[in-house]
Amino acid sequence: MKLYSDIITGSAVYEAALRARTEHGQDIYVEDLSEKKGRKRAHSITLYCGSEHGRYAVNRPQTAWRGRDRTRAASWTAWGWLLAILFKQDPHAVMGEYDGAADFERQCLDMIEYRRRYGDNVDFLAYLNEPVPA
Repeated sequence: MKLYSDIITGSAVYEAALRARTEHGQDIYVEDLSEKKGRKRAHSITLYCGSEHGRYAVNRPQTAWRGRDRTRAASWTAWGWLLAILFKQDPHAVMGEYDGAADFERQCLDMIEYRRRYGDNVDFLAYLNEPVPA
């Protein structure tokens, strides 16, 4: 996934994945991350996330140290938690196909009936909409 932000850094992505795991019980970790200076935003980040128990991932670049056949994909809900935590830090960030937090919420709500068939939920949207403590 590509992420463009003026606020979010690579270390913030690692911290968000850790929070998704420890505070929200999601099976997700940052597998690979590269960060560089963006053209329109301060930070341009490319990341791949994995899980310990998910389905085997497809469409991943093969690397010498990881290989292709062992990688497991993080779930839609786990990605949702990661992105909600990040959008809470920068609601104007562009992450993948989401152009800001409002677009992320709209697209997730549009998909929820379909995603429920697979056991997914949008509990992360309630977190995203919680007021930020002063």
